[in-house]
Amino acid sequence: MLILLITGGGFNNADYFKNLSRFFSCKHIEMSKVSSSDISEAELSVVDLKGSSPTSLKHLRAVTSADKGAKIVCPLTKGDRWEMVQSGTLGQVKHFDRAKGFKALVLTIREFIGKPDCDLERLQNSSKEVQQAFHKSTALLDDLPFAATEDGAISVALMKQSASALTGVMQEEGISAWLGAVECHHSHTFRHSLYVAGLVTSFAQHLGWSSEHQTMIAAGGLLHDIGKTKIPLAILDKPGALTDEEFDTIKKHRLFGEEILQRANNIPNEIKRMAVCHHEYIDGSGYPYGLSGDQLGPTVRVMTICDIFAAMTEERSYKSPMSPRVAFANLIDMGGKLDQSLVKKFKDIVMDLHSSQPNRSAAVKRSPLKQAKAS
Repeated sequence: MLILLITGGGFNNADYFKNLSRFFSCKHIEMSKVSSSDISEAELSVVDLKGSSPTSLKHLRAVTSADKGAKIVCPLTKGDRWEMVQSGTLGQVKHFDRAKGFKALVLTIREFIGKPDCDLERLQNSSKEVQQAFHKSTALLDDLPFAATEDGAISVALMKQSASALTGVMQEEGISAWLGAVECHHSHTFRHSLYVAGLVTSFAQHLGWSSEHQTMIAAGGLLHDIGKTKIPLAILDKPGALTDEEFDTIKKHRLFGEEILQRANNIPNEIKRMAVCHHEYIDGSGYPYGLSGDQLGPTVRVMTICDIFAAMTEERSYKSPMSPRVAFANLIDMGGKLDQSLVKKFKDIVMDLHSSQPNRSAAVKRSPLKQAKAS
């Protein structure tokens, strides 16, 4: 889903534009250079008229007139008659009051697009309890990018509700039932966080952890990639293989997560550690800090195992998923990088997935992919 950002006074003049790429796949283009194909290929266009010249406006009117069905959102300054008049010449326009702020703009765009972010018909195959846990969890993930903005905050209430619902579903229906719902979501980034959250919760229950610790790690699974909310969706959900530069950007998500969570005083430190350290290895060869041994507690060790396993068994446009059995063999092959005593106990979770998803395609090779490591 592409959102076109059209400005006449330069991209830097529209401060609220800079964060939209965290919520939507965006393409910015100067008003004088936009084409009718740009408009038609986009799901929606956001047009900032501030600073635009008469020549640029004339060009934009000509372009938009060629696509009567184009959806356009125009942020306006209340009482500015010139902006109101000019926006009215562009076609199917939805006005947005700049004073309402950035979050309201995101919600306006989502409402105007009107498309669900998951396959609702397919989701109906899941139980009512799974659907409720899914909707609560996706609502939390939808809200997380706002936490990455300067005045944003994580909704602790929503986090607790999501984690509690997920813990209950894992206890009653198991990881396979949860995964059936997870696969309904259209975004790989969302699917990965939902998948990891289900895995760590199921594993914690298998290990006999207390209800409190189960809920804690469920929340940690949902938030473990919060740093990715500072990375453009065009990179996160890119249909093809990543460039080296894009891969390096994604690798920074642990540090971005730490930056976001540093100011979140209401989030437990254990959840913060899971977000920052889930790519550290027991032997000290991980990143971002090269922590090792006892510096990595049980929740981080469990999170790391589940995150790697999820990345290897997920399907992407550029790779087939490994079967649970092959992915588990890779975990064993990683040796001292992982807590192998935990890896061995993880086998029961793997076998549950293997027996319930016989149709998943398997990769033959055992070497974890570079792209999988980035997830």
